[in-house]
Amino acid sequence: MSIIVILFLSAGLSGCTVGNWIAESGSVIYNDFEGGFYGIITGNLSLLPINLPEEFKEDGLKVRCYGRMFPRMLTFYQWGTPIYLLKIEKIEI
Repeated sequence: MSIIVILFLSAGLSGCTVGNWIAESGSVIYNDFEGGFYGIITGNLSLLPINLPEEFKEDGLKVRCYGRMFPRMLTFYQWGTPIYLLKIEKIEI
């Protein structure tokens, strides 16, 4: 399993999922309901990062993210699919 993940992440794929692993490009958004939180919107997904670094908490920031989704996890926000980020980077569009 770890070899697949390493190959998947090193290939720089975007917009792909393998099981619960994902590589997507999108925009960071700030949602002001339920006390406020940051999410990532991609072409077809709403992602709720569990571990979004402070330097990426900027509304409208374009990012590429790699991580593992937890679609069955319940959160306080009840918004999006929770994701544990393995890597996130700013991109220019």
